[in-house]
Amino acid sequence: MPIKNIIYRVDGGSKYGFGHIKRAITLNKIFYKKKINFYVKKEVEGFNYVKKFIKNVSLINNKIEKQILIKASNTLIIFDTLLLNKSILEKINLKKNKLIVFEDLKMISKNYANLIINAIVDGPIHREIKIKNGKKLSGSIFKIYHKPEKIIKKEKIITICFGGGNFPKLKYKKCINNLLKIEKLKKYRIICIIGPGSKIIKKDLKSHRRLKILNNVNDLDRFLAKSKIFIGGGGGTIYEALR
Repeated sequence: MPIKNIIYRVDGGSKYGFGHIKRAITLNKIFYKKKINFYVKKEVEGFNYVKKFIKNVSLINNKIEKQILIKASNTLIIFDTLLLNKSILEKINLKKNKLIVFEDLKMISKNYANLIINAIVDGPIHREIKIKNGKKLSGSIFKIYHKPEKIIKKEKIITICFGGGNFPKLKYKKCINNLLKIEKLKKYRIICIIGPGSKIIKKDLKSHRRLKILNNVNDLDRFLAKSKIFIGGGGGTIYEALR
C-alpha cells in the first residue's frame, strides 16, 4: 500500500506536558521533505507552541478528528498523545492505512497499530514483541535524543527541570531550599529551568547568588550535558540526563 499522506495527532500543554509536542516538532524537522498534517485537540496552549515551529498544524475537536480519520486513505497515521482511546482507533480503516502509536503504556492500540513505540519504559532494556498487526518496541534506545554539537565538560552544576507542564511552585521552592541547605553542595551552582507550560515566573522563586532561573530554554541538552547532578520529574528528560 503506497503512503500518500501523513497525519500526526499530538497533544500537550500545561496539563499534559510538552514531551509529545517536542517529539512532533523534532520529527517534522527530520522528515522535512514529507508533508505532514499535524492536528492538536488538547491543549490550546500546546497548539500555540507548535505553531511557532510548524505551519501545517490545526486545532480540532472530537467531531473533526473523527471525520479526518474516517476519510483517511493511503495514509500513515501517527498518534503521539495521552488521549488515545479505542473508539477513535475503531474509526480507522486498517486495510487502507498504516498506524504508529507513541507511548501507549496501556496498550490500547495493540489490536490496531502496526507499530507501537514505548521509549520511556524498560530503561536501557530493549524489548521487541509481536502484536496483532505488527510489533511493539520498548526501551530508551527508541527515544529521540538531542545531543550538544560538541563534547561538554561536566561542571559543579545542579540542573532542576520538572518538565514542560505547570508543575507546582511550592515543589520548586522546596527542592531549591533543601539543596541550598546541604553543606556538601555549597560549591555547586543551581540552574532551575521552567518549562513553557509553567505559570511560574522568576520572582516567584527565592533569589540566591548560587541560583539561576531560566524560562523555556531551547537547548536543555546543553545544560544536562554539563551538569553533574540532575533533578527531574520523570519522563523522557531523565533518559537524556543519563546519556
